[in-house]
Amino acid sequence: MGKQVNWAKVGLVVVKFLGLAVAPMALLWWATSFLNVLQLRWLLAGAVYLWPLLLDAGLALGKTEARGFLGGIDTALGKLAAAVDLRDNARARAATQRQEATPRAAQFNVYLPDPAQLAGTIPITQRQIAGSDVVDM
Repeated sequence: MGKQVNWAKVGLVVVKFLGLAVAPMALLWWATSFLNVLQLRWLLAGAVYLWPLLLDAGLALGKTEARGFLGGIDTALGKLAAAVDLRDNARARAATQRQEATPRAAQFNVYLPDPAQLAGTIPITQRQIAGSDVVDM
């Protein structure tokens, strides 16, 4: 099956061609065929006067459209950044909850007897710890 034709784009190209190529030639033909010299002078004076105004209006419209386009990009990037932050925060919360849910190693409490309650001294037959060793409990 062949590629489908986008008739909206074809129509837009035709309208642009007619507006930019055929319309000025038709206007020129009409002006030279049906207007006298005085009317042509007034038409030319009006065109010369309106040309800078049309350029200025086009420039202003173009700037407005460009600002709107860039504002739309800024808005989209802001929403994308917010979505990424939301995702990252959700991942961090999930990781924290997983860490809290993991069982911890059992802690053993060691109760040493009170030396005063011992029946006597406990003989140490050999030294178990060297003098500079540290024992962590």
